[in-house]
Amino acid sequence: MDNVWLILNRGSRAVGDDWEAVLVATFEARGWSVAGTIDFPDDALPSGNMLDTAHVAMVAVAAGDGTINAVARELDSSGGTLLVLPGGTMNLLAKALHGSTDPAAIIAAVADLPKAGPIATVDSGEHRALVGAVLGPGASWVHAREAVRTGRWNRLRRALRFAYLRTLSHAVRLCEGQRWSKGYRAVFVHPGDTALSVVKVRLSGWTDGVRLGFGYLTGKWETARGIETMQTGTLQLADDRPTFALFYGEPLRLAPDAVLTAGRTRLKFVTTL
Repeated sequence: MDNVWLILNRGSRAVGDDWEAVLVATFEARGWSVAGTIDFPDDALPSGNMLDTAHVAMVAVAAGDGTINAVARELDSSGGTLLVLPGGTMNLLAKALHGSTDPAAIIAAVADLPKAGPIATVDSGEHRALVGAVLGPGASWVHAREAVRTGRWNRLRRALRFAYLRTLSHAVRLCEGQRWSKGYRAVFVHPGDTALSVVKVRLSGWTDGVRLGFGYLTGKWETARGIETMQTGTLQLADDRPTFALFYGEPLRLAPDAVLTAGRTRLKFVTTL
């Protein structure tokens, strides 16, 4: 019987009080033994020595995208194996690795056909995105998404107004060849095996701004107009002020001349696709 170490984030709205018992039972029904369970970030992550002593073959994390990114960063140097289970709002990485948001189905597939390997990333200095990054004013729609996620409806109206006005009044510029680009309202950057896949969005009016915002909230931003695509090994910002960005759903600010590159994890991620 193989051992697994389970990491939860009970602060996530998608993780219920009975999740630990349900997941432990699901693992055991498929021949896995849960050697330990922690609640991140309240509990410290298990060290490599702890995992080795417990003969852990795989670490499983059931949480939102932000928690998964933090756990992956901490464990990356170990070169171990990580199983991502959906436990958040958007579950972007779980969908990319499994095409499913059903933890029981994912665990069953892992037991029947285990596959694991490193995955491509978007890197910029100390920041890393496992699924993709959003640059520019379009990223400000995250505040509206968080208001919906947490049920803070009184903040939703303000967040929508702020995101809409910022999207129409601000832009992010890129260094393209020997020239600076015109402003883009949003730049989506996705990792690839050898290059970054970049989608640049321009807006021609307020209706396009509404479409972009609604597309981001629903996960279908490709409905926005004015899309340009490119493949590149590196992407450099060319702004005169820090750029608001989302790295794997986590808000941050990048330096005006920040460079984004294609990277790769040392950590191996289990995939069932």
